[in-house]
Amino acid sequence: MGQLTRLEATHLRARAALQAAGAAPAKARQFLGAAARDSKKIAGERMPWSTPLAQLLDAGLACARGDADGAVRLLPAAAEGLAAAGMPLYAAAARLRHGRLVGGDEGARLAGAAVEWMTSQGVKQPARLAAMLAPGFPD
Repeated sequence: MGQLTRLEATHLRARAALQAAGAAPAKARQFLGAAARDSKKIAGERMPWSTPLAQLLDAGLACARGDADGAVRLLPAAAEGLAAAGMPLYAAAARLRHGRLVGGDEGARLAGAAVEWMTSQGVKQPARLAAMLAPGFPD
């Protein structure tokens, strides 16, 4: 299996585990552990696009574990790295998540800009797409 396929499958599995952790609180610890292991594998590839994907997963993990401040610290670097790697939709999802966590005027500005960009790209439900691309955050 090629690196791209392996990393995409691992990233999908990690996102599913994060989503499952929120849906099945009794098994949340198990799902979060699986997502953390997958994030570590992705980060270990040290590719321009794998590192920010792992940062986005780590932000979701932090938030799911109750560490919103940790997620707020991780999201800007994830968004910047995703944009630099040519992954603007993931970058917008990271910015939307960041804005919602920050709150206030600054958060509204960040989230609003992300939603505006996503809408300009034809996304009909930006919040739902962000939930799929960047799970682990409150909706």
